[in-house]
Amino acid sequence: MKSYKLFVLGLFFIWSCAEEDVNSPSQSDVFIKYYGANANQAVDLATYTYLENDVEETGYMILAQNESDGIQSDFYLVRTDKYGNEVNSVIIDVAEADSASATSTVDIPKKIKPIGNGQFLVVGVISGSLNYLGAWIEIDTSLNSTNIHRVSDVETIDIIKTDDNEVIILGDQNERIVIRKLDFDDNLIWSSEVDFTGDDEALALFENPNGNLFIVGSSRAYEETEGINIFALETNSRGTAESSDGVPKILNESTASNDDIPTAVIATPWGYSITGYTLPNAQNGNEPQGFVVNVSRTANILYTHVFEFPSNSSNGGFESTWPQALTVDYAGFLSVVGRLPEFPGKQDEMMVMRIHPSLGLQESDYGSCRSFGRATGDDVANAVITHPLDGDLVIAGTVDFGSGTSLISLMKLSETGDLVD
Repeated sequence: MKSYKLFVLGLFFIWSCAEEDVNSPSQSDVFIKYYGANANQAVDLATYTYLENDVEETGYMILAQNESDGIQSDFYLVRTDKYGNEVNSVIIDVAEADSASATSTVDIPKKIKPIGNGQFLVVGVISGSLNYLGAWIEIDTSLNSTNIHRVSDVETIDIIKTDDNEVIILGDQNERIVIRKLDFDDNLIWSSEVDFTGDDEALALFENPNGNLFIVGSSRAYEETEGINIFALETNSRGTAESSDGVPKILNESTASNDDIPTAVIATPWGYSITGYTLPNAQNGNEPQGFVVNVSRTANILYTHVFEFPSNSSNGGFESTWPQALTVDYAGFLSVVGRLPEFPGKQDEMMVMRIHPSLGLQESDYGSCRSFGRATGDDVANAVITHPLDGDLVIAGTVDFGSGTSLISLMKLSETGDLVD
């Protein structure tokens, strides 16, 4: 178990995502919490609320990946109180039972899902195992893993709990997408497959209000389109598309040679919002450009926004952006976080930008985009949620301290974009 540490870090505060603002006013002596030792990478973030002795306990659960020796990696969970103070933490070797593996296994956590009363489901992939490809874990707020469900034939990417107290898992199998419903004793209720082109990858699974399922992922090719494309698909409650309405919707509007990489999806009042980045683009020297695609619950495109920040480079074009996660903020806008690569004189910065659902990038009290980070090292914002009570943005990130040390960070931004202790 890792001990909690609270340090004062000098964080650059950048008013815009354009290069010329690298010397803009900065905030120093700002408290930011961080956790862990050795090499870590934040993955996902959730809040918890439960009653203990008639007292309401609230705080955050951070899901991360821990590398102890540079080869093997494990699931790493940190529980904090509502102020970000670490309560406890645990490292879980998901493939520990696979003693037959000839090499070290790499456990890759993907999602953490609250299921009520301080309970969570964690899902991820196992690489390097001879017997397992994925796993999902039942976790309580004390970080006790009450049951580890290892999966032998599917890389498990996402999971939801259903109203009938069963789970549906979404995963990859031989470049096909697999959807399965199981009970908590691992008994199979039903299974279905989605096979668009033979080279498909799952990203996210949701349950629509009508009980149908909504799936987002990527496909290497579709009909005459080349490159990687984003798809979205609504199925019935058993994961099957039974009519022409179930044809997968290809959501990218870029040229055929582009690779469109979705990185995160959230449910929104209008349906779903998908963020990611596009590679390559001749306008900006093959640098990635971030995007948001808003779709309905039936996978119809509502609005598409590409992030274009003009570059000062002699080659022109736009600055690169790598979105990693998004949330709906207190005002109903989208807040997108990720990283901005290689600012002059520094390394990658944490990125935070604000998107109107229909109008795109929006100026606000903190401009349309802000970045945070240390003077050296590559920093990235990996996950973000909107606090349900105060409306603050809570961001879990990865802070690079050099020499192989990267720690999990937790910071809050107020509705005006200021760092909150």
